[in-house]
Amino acid sequence: PIDGSVSFRGAVRKSGSLNLQAPKSIADVIELAELTDAADRNGVIVISALGRTYRVDVDANPDFPMRPGDQVLVPQLSVANEILVLGAVNKPGSLSFKSGMTMEQAVAQAGGLTGHAIMDQIALVRKDKPVEGADWSATGRKALLQRGDVVRVGSQENGRYVSVMGHVKTSGLVPFKPGMTLMEALEAAGGTIVGAGKDAVEIRKVFGGRGSSKKYDLNLLTKGSKNDPKLQAADVVFVPAFLFKETKQPTSGFRPVVPPRRSR
Repeated sequence: PIDGSVSFRGAVRKSGSLNLQAPKSIADVIELAELTDAADRNGVIVISALGRTYRVDVDANPDFPMRPGDQVLVPQLSVANEILVLGAVNKPGSLSFKSGMTMEQAVAQAGGLTGHAIMDQIALVRKDKPVEGADWSATGRKALLQRGDVVRVGSQENGRYVSVMGHVKTSGLVPFKPGMTLMEALEAAGGTIVGAGKDAVEIRKVFGGRGSSKKYDLNLLTKGSKNDPKLQAADVVFVPAFLFKETKQPTSGFRPVVPPRRSR
């Protein structure tokens, strides 16, 4: 470069030079050069007129001063400028990497955890190896990411669970524990709601039971007792709606007057 100017080249859309008629920063040069999508803005190389080399993270140090004779070289990324969030999140896939991004922020950008997420199976993988201490604890989720990282969120769909469906507060998957009973599974789902047919709760054996099912009256069960049926992994618990049972009509005497149903 000529005296009083700064040159720039590399992974930019506009190579050239900038006259230093006024103080300029590395951010000013980068804005003028227009980086490509493959540019490594966190590893920009500055070579001074005296031959000294500096590696500058533009995001962390945007005010790095430019001096006459500086050469700015913008390298290309060695890995994709993205991270992956996979598993039990609402929007799994790739995210644009930003300097200072944490594992918690990445999960939030991926739509947050789903109800199937297993908290103790959330991990950060870097170059195919788990990062020690990067988990879903209060401190572990603050782990800083690097481009190319993968956040993996384990799912109950890939583990042991029972499904609780129908007239319960929170229908869906419930983590299965050995010895879990029907009443415990219903409690984990928030219990039954108004309109539930408590006298006809069904346990369906999806695997190992050849599709068999059996109905139970919750009014006759006590949690943890011998009559509280034990479940197996992958069982389906279904709580139906309450149905009014027809009463037998008397064979003699006056018959009750039943108003006709309204047509909808």
